[in-house]
Amino acid sequence: MFFPLGTDQSLKRPTVVTYWLIGLNIAVFVFGGIYGSPRVAPEAWARVYESFWLDPNAPRAWQWVSYQFLHGGFLHILFNMLVLFVFGPPVEDRLRRAGFLAFYLVGGAAAGAAHALLERPIGGPGGYVPPVVGASGSIAAVTGAFLVLFPLTNIRVFSVFFVIGAFSLPSWIVIGMAMANDLVFEGFGSSERVARLAHIGGYLYGAAVALFLLWTKVLARQPYDLFSMGRQLHRRRQFRELVAQGNTAWSNEVGAKAKVKRGEKRSGKSKDEERAARLSERRSEVTRAIGEGDLGRGADLYSAACEEFGEVVLPRQAQLDLANFCFKEGRHALAAGVYEAFLRKHPSDSQTPHVRMMLAVLSARYLNDPLRAQTLIDELRRAGVPDDHREILNELEQELG
Repeated sequence: MFFPLGTDQSLKRPTVVTYWLIGLNIAVFVFGGIYGSPRVAPEAWARVYESFWLDPNAPRAWQWVSYQFLHGGFLHILFNMLVLFVFGPPVEDRLRRAGFLAFYLVGGAAAGAAHALLERPIGGPGGYVPPVVGASGSIAAVTGAFLVLFPLTNIRVFSVFFVIGAFSLPSWIVIGMAMANDLVFEGFGSSERVARLAHIGGYLYGAAVALFLLWTKVLARQPYDLFSMGRQLHRRRQFRELVAQGNTAWSNEVGAKAKVKRGEKRSGKSKDEERAARLSERRSEVTRAIGEGDLGRGADLYSAACEEFGEVVLPRQAQLDLANFCFKEGRHALAAGVYEAFLRKHPSDSQTPHVRMMLAVLSARYLNDPLRAQTLIDELRRAGVPDDHREILNELEQELG
């Protein structure tokens, strides 16, 4: 079993909504503990509790939200708040505060609906469906979205399963194991008092909403979100199929040029020329922002340009400045893309060893790509390692094992 402790995902803005949600959950739990104690008013609190839990047999409108702030015990709220504390801030950062609050509450309602509609009734069809409490469904929605938005982000976890200790794992393993745990226990009909179908409904809701927002570009796509990685995989598969058929992107170039020339007389300007003009304009916008010192805006513009055109190459110093800025700001996936573009454009530059070193660090410590990290380390060894890089290389190789 894993207990999440934190992530290496950097944030652009302070976290607010996540901490307010944690505070509200804790406040309700403490109030219930005091008001429901034997010396105060346990029967009155029991009536309040039952009016705010989600009763699938006769649900009231407010219960779809109110049940999310009730918990069945100390360990229940402790684990839920720990998971929300770890995974909530990065998702809030991407969705922004109002969007995240709406996403969280609707996710909890969707999880409750999954429990109400799919939970096996006690006594068979038409029987009694147990009520449900807890923020687990809402938090499952958050983790489902996290999986789509940050699949390669490292999660610091404490393990009490086989190996006892703290270490880092990519989010797709941590969240994937949680999903598998719920699916397996639900499939075997576990008798535990855990609303696993609410968890599963939350995961599906969160992942589906995140994918939809990326597909519609309501959320800006990033090179290493699940949607963009899927598109890149599809493009590579298409290219391999073309190569297997004896075609490549260049084999049809002559025919394509002939079609363009025939079309130019009718349209006045070819699609390739229009695309090249747009790319040049985007590159100029990025370079201008970097030149004005607005590197944050330059990074955003560069990311959008890469989404539209693939790899974008800037003037040498602008490319270096942008890559170093992204690294310092914790935008690791984007930094890696900018460094990779620099390497392909300037393979023999005086800064190439530095760029390879930065890429090796990113690949080993942040992007969970040990093969790429080892390849870069081997290239640096063969080219001769500068003295200031040798110690870092040794550390990286020890981390890679």
